[in-house]
Amino acid sequence: MGMSAKQMMDIVLASVLVEVNRVHPDDELCAVAKYPGEGVPLDYAECGGMLWVRIVQANPTRAFPNPVSDLNDCGATLAIPLEVGLMRPAPIPANFVTGEMDLPGDDDHNAATDKQADDMEAMWRGLQNAARDIEYLLIGSYSPVGPAAGSVGGTWSLVVGDD
Repeated sequence: MGMSAKQMMDIVLASVLVEVNRVHPDDELCAVAKYPGEGVPLDYAECGGMLWVRIVQANPTRAFPNPVSDLNDCGATLAIPLEVGLMRPAPIPANFVTGEMDLPGDDDHNAATDKQADDMEAMWRGLQNAARDIEYLLIGSYSPVGPAAGSVGGTWSLVVGDD
């Protein structure tokens, strides 16, 4: 018997976390978890960041990752598209007390962009490491997310499967 979806998600999450911590060892993420459902609450991103993996969908496959249409195909396995995301605090306006607002400066935006690029590359390396332990792992595309809800970051798409 092969690996379960839960086991593959655990491997992906742990592998990505190792690389993210290697690049930013002093940054403490507030949440590192598998999330259920079709979206992720970004509530934890503002306190230092959050890393997640979630199931996007799943389909039976005989020739990974292509779906099969015959539901009676007892030789099919599952192809499971996943999302791996990392969000961190975004530069936001400050000083609302006086009725005026201080907008983030270029240095703030440059620092957030640099951290996003570091995270994207660390996640990429983590996914490559996870591919050593998961029989089928296809890495898709990185998509930037935000700024939204005081956070900014991005997600990688991937498809995992096991014989």
